[in-house]
Amino acid sequence: MPNCLYVLDRTTGEVLAADPFHALTSTSGVDLKTGRLRYVADKEPVVGKVVRDICPASPGAKDWNPSAYSAQTGFLYIPHNNLCMDFAAVEANYIGGTPYVGAEVRMKAGPGGHRGEFTAWDVLGRKEIWTVRERFPVWSGALATAGGVVFYGTMEGWFKALDAADGTLLWQFKTGSGIIGQPVTYLGPYGRQYVAVLSGVGGWAGAIVAGGLDARDAKRLSPTRASTPSNGAPIASVRASGSSAGSTASAAMGTGAAAVDRRSWMISGSMAARPRTSSPQSPKADRTGCRHSASRFRRSRSGSLPLTSAR
Repeated sequence: MPNCLYVLDRTTGEVLAADPFHALTSTSGVDLKTGRLRYVADKEPVVGKVVRDICPASPGAKDWNPSAYSAQTGFLYIPHNNLCMDFAAVEANYIGGTPYVGAEVRMKAGPGGHRGEFTAWDVLGRKEIWTVRERFPVWSGALATAGGVVFYGTMEGWFKALDAADGTLLWQFKTGSGIIGQPVTYLGPYGRQYVAVLSGVGGWAGAIVAGGLDARDAKRLSPTRASTPSNGAPIASVRASGSSAGSTASAAMGTGAAAVDRRSWMISGSMAARPRTSSPQSPKADRTGCRHSASRFRRSRSGSLPLTSAR
């Protein structure tokens, strides 16, 4: 899968821009005249040969999970991987009921040593504005709101709210399992607005859990199964936190007609959510536990305000 952000003319389909948002070694970019990728010969799979440091890895820089666009900021918010891989193509022998990809693949963290990122991308400016780095691939969808807040979840089970303008961590809630679902917002009883997300690891993101795979197998990679060390920790060593059973975390956003004030918040319960001073590149995790699966946001000043969806 490629790792470029495509901008097309919606009437003609012409490729206007194709800019990488992830480390790129498997191609040298996109031919804007044809829209085709320019592949790098040294990184093409060959049966019987280990090709090292292919970026992005097999899941691509981005998989199914939706990005979110904000008309207010003009940014596209992209939850994505930061993965590279060593790849050995083999003759595939299919055995029913067993996972196979026709290759021996060792995925590892990309540049920076982390495996996931959440990026704000200026579509018109064709550039990255800010990026939050995550330990594991970011496989949840994104939700942007007219209150200047953007939401996403992590494999470690954190459901996060960031300032849409600069990526500051405003609030986070620890769910029971990794998050690969799509955050949604809806209007509940008494005019109160909520945001919700499904918690529970599965699919490719949770293959080692759902498929009962052996993490030790990631330590070996060659066409003959001989041991070949490689830099970077294997993605197969990832273990999901908590139960794989689905659960839902939701936060009530209060009442009123205005949007949530992202600058001055507090949350009822056992954890406060407030503006952070740490860099958006590496936000510090707040390990204070929440005892409530549903939490109501209030402004620190008088009144409570809802989070309004962007149109």
